[in-house]
Amino acid sequence: MPTEDIMLTDSGVQNILQTVAEVAYSDTLNVPLHKTAAEYSVSDHIIQNPVTVSLKLTVLKEEIEALRALKDQKKKLKFISETRVLENIVISAMNYTEGSSITACSMTLKLQEIITAKVESASESLDILQGKSEGSVTALNVAATPEDIKRDVEELNEIVGKEVTIRGMAG
Repeated sequence: MPTEDIMLTDSGVQNILQTVAEVAYSDTLNVPLHKTAAEYSVSDHIIQNPVTVSLKLTVLKEEIEALRALKDQKKKLKFISETRVLENIVISAMNYTEGSSITACSMTLKLQEIITAKVESASESLDILQGKSEGSVTALNVAATPEDIKRDVEELNEIVGKEVTIRGMAG
């Protein structure tokens, strides 16, 4: 039976599982069963499930406590195998059977990836809200002096044909 060395690391502390007989990966997506519009992207409706890894191995009885401690402490681990590296993994299940051996037992470990979200934010300068020292700011970010505003009011009064009071940033 072929074996593969698997490494679980926890903040630099390496736990090498040397007698792994089988490694099974589950990497799935949740695809919606409801209809989606043909013109639109369906990718927003498809959800990536966390990767799960099942390991069948033989461990020394003295190693069981260290693996149990990693599981109980809910430590995020790094999983390294011959074909895959996963950064955020926890031991989600640990089953073992004591047999005829005095020093070893067979074990099944289930590891599950923790999906983390990256927080990204954008910062945009809103020039429209920033005032200028020489006057007030219009919606187009053009500096307006009190004379400009008075002229605009006079022009509006001529268009309307009667005096209109316009209140705004100028007062």
